[in-house]
Amino acid sequence: MKEGTTTIPLELDGKGISINQINATQPDAVIVTPSHQFPTGIIMPVSEKN
Repeated sequence: MKEGTTTIPLELDGKGISINQINATQPDAVIVTPSHQFPTGIIMPVSEKN
């Protein structure tokens, strides 16, 4: 992570991370693991990855 970077936790819903929360915070970047969220095991549907 770049120095000065601020990280924030994102809420999870039944499909993975909350897209609404990402849109509300307008981040410069988002780092996700959409194929397997650890430790919950939630997998983001293909339709949500686009």
